[in-house]
Amino acid sequence: PHVGAHKNPHGQMAECALALAMGCDSIAFYWGADQNGEAPENYDFWLETLHRWRPFHLAVRDAFRGMSLGGVAVYHGSGHFATDEWYNHVDDKLTRLARNALPVTVTEAQPEALIVNERSVRTLTTNDLAKVFAWPTLMDTAAFEALGKRFPELKFTHKLKVEPLAGERALSTSVRASGYEQFANRGKCEKVRALLYPQSEDVVRFSEMTADPKACGTCVVPTEFGGKVVVVQDLDGNWPHVCWPGCRRHAILDALDAAVPGGMPARILTDGYALALTVRKDLCWQTAGLLVMNLGLGETPPLELAIRRGVGDAWQVMLPKGKPSSAEVVRRSADETVIRLPPLQACQPVLVMPKALKVNEQ
Repeated sequence: PHVGAHKNPHGQMAECALALAMGCDSIAFYWGADQNGEAPENYDFWLETLHRWRPFHLAVRDAFRGMSLGGVAVYHGSGHFATDEWYNHVDDKLTRLARNALPVTVTEAQPEALIVNERSVRTLTTNDLAKVFAWPTLMDTAAFEALGKRFPELKFTHKLKVEPLAGERALSTSVRASGYEQFANRGKCEKVRALLYPQSEDVVRFSEMTADPKACGTCVVPTEFGGKVVVVQDLDGNWPHVCWPGCRRHAILDALDAAVPGGMPARILTDGYALALTVRKDLCWQTAGLLVMNLGLGETPPLELAIRRGVGDAWQVMLPKGKPSSAEVVRRSADETVIRLPPLQACQPVLVMPKALKVNEQ
C-alpha cells in the first residue's frame, strides 16, 4: 500500500491515468497484499479515492480509444539483436524526455521524430541509414560523434565538428572549462558536454557558447536523405539535473519544431516545470487528445498548451474528481490553438479533449 514510500491512493490513481493515456488497453486496480495488512480505514480511503477518480479514468479511456501515440520514438536498428543489449529495450533517455514535456511514443505508432542515441548507433546497419535519416531525428552530442565514427561515409556528419569536454563534477571548474550555453533573449545555462562547430552554411544554430562564440550547443543539421537532425547537449537521464533548464528546453523544442514539418503535434509553452505530455492522434494524424501530468512535488502556475493540427478549435479540460469544462483559448491561428490549463497540484494530471466528446461520468 505504500510502495517506495510515496505511492498513496492519489498517486496510484494518477499513475494509472498516465498508463491508460500511454496505451494500456486494460488496467486492474488493487491496493494491499495477503501478507501485509493496513488499518481498515486505509482501505476505505483507497476505495473512496478510486470511486472519485473513476469518471476521470473513463474519460481518458474514451478520449483515447482507437488513437495512436504521437511524439518522438527511440529507433532500434536492424542490428539490435546482434548487440549485447538485445534482451532489453528499456532506455532511460525516455525518462528524461518525458519529464521535459516532450511526448514520447514508439516507432510502431505515429512518431513525428526518431531518437538516435549512443545505444541506437550501435544497432544501426547501412540498410538503416536512408530510412532513419530521412526523418527528423533527435541526437545528443555523444551519439552524433559516435555516428560519424561508425559511418564516416555519411556526408551530414561532416557538417558539424564535435569537440567533447571533460566532465568536471564541480560547477566552478566545469563552467571555467566549458562556459555556458547562451540562448538569445532567454539567458544561459550550465552542463555543457561539447562545443559544436558548424562546418556547413545549412546548419542552423539555436544557441551559442560563451567559451567560444563560433560554437553552438543546439543546432539542426540537414541530411543527404531529406531529413534533419537536431543535435543537443544532453539526452542522458542519469545527469544530476533530470529536467533541462527552461531556456535549453525551449531551444530544443524550437529546433524540433523547425525539423518536423508543421512542428510537433503539441507543446507546453510554459517552461521551468517537470511535466509529462502525452499526445494521441487519429488516423488522419490530427491531434485528438492530450494528457498533461505534473511530475513535480508542488503546484504549477496556469500552463499554456499549444495544439497543432487539432481535430477542431474547441477543446475541453477535465481534472480528476471534477467535471469537464471549456478550455480557455489564449490565441488561435491557422496553425495552432493555444489554451490555458489550470494550475496543477503535485502529481496531478489534466485531460484535454475535443469539446464535442461526451464524457461518461458513471
